[in-house]
Amino acid sequence: MAGEAYRSAQFKVGKVVRNEPEKGRSRVTFEDEDGVESFWLRWNMGASGKSKIFNAPDEGSMVNCLVDRHGEDGCILGASYNDEDKTPTANGKLMKALLEGGLDFEYDKAAGSLTLKLPAGLTIEAGSVSIKGPVAIEGASLTHNAKNVGATHVHTGVMSGPANTGPPTG
Repeated sequence: MAGEAYRSAQFKVGKVVRNEPEKGRSRVTFEDEDGVESFWLRWNMGASGKSKIFNAPDEGSMVNCLVDRHGEDGCILGASYNDEDKTPTANGKLMKALLEGGLDFEYDKAAGSLTLKLPAGLTIEAGSVSIKGPVAIEGASLTHNAKNVGATHVHTGVMSGPANTGPPTG
């Protein structure tokens, strides 16, 4: 009779009270149920097969849910903005993500530009990296294989004339 229960599924808005990230599910409270916790509700994600996308809802966030008529099964469709949790931008031409920990990702659809701000650094691991276009680097230092190659680096073997210099000293 599971099919019959889903024919009368209900759309409900609730608040996440507990997460079980390893199983991709949460418990939610609904105002119309006097704060009683729901059964475990699975998260609806963009992909969960060989390709996966994972982003657990924050405890305390408002979520949209679809539950069976008995409240025994269902899923969290996604989170929704509200008076407490506002949109990260009012500009409809931006795709923006602000994450706990300080990541700020902003893609300007009109300009075709991407801005990425990270408070603790960025690591890129790739088979190779190609950059096409002008490159501007601003920072206190620039190193290559642990040697200073920035504006203050010094070379060995400097001689006047057409001779080559030695490598940077570090």
